[in-house]
Amino acid sequence: MINISKSAITFSRKTPDHVKTEAQQILQIQLTGGLGKYLGLPEMFGRKKRDLFNQIIDRIRQRSLSWSSRFLSTAGKTIMLKSVLASMPTYTMFCFKLHVSLCKSIQSALTRFRWDSSADKKKMCWIAWSKMAKTKKEGGLGFKDVTNFNDA
Repeated sequence: MINISKSAITFSRKTPDHVKTEAQQILQIQLTGGLGKYLGLPEMFGRKKRDLFNQIIDRIRQRSLSWSSRFLSTAGKTIMLKSVLASMPTYTMFCFKLHVSLCKSIQSALTRFRWDSSADKKKMCWIAWSKMAKTKKEGGLGFKDVTNFNDA
């Protein structure tokens, strides 16, 4: 069943008016959409998806800055990175194949959260992300490799 009071229908720009009207009558949905968000992604977007995807990196950085200011321990950072930060781009990756440069930017934001003590003080990364992304059985920490996760 469709909840008509909560539903909206979206059409492409090239859809003829008579098709739009007929679809709205059949579905009994009069509200047209396309301006809202669904699971953090806009309902409609143009050809330039770079701005859309850069919002993901910005959200990761904003969230990591708020946690970094709370002086989390290394174990606390690891848990937050695995459970929250690394999962933020999951839905977007489910819908789109992200460009490799974007995956590297996301991974860079995750790396900075893991190693830096605050936004002002950047520390050296003592272990490569590729080694930390190995499973615990292989001697790593079990972090997601963003590029491989996106491919999967």
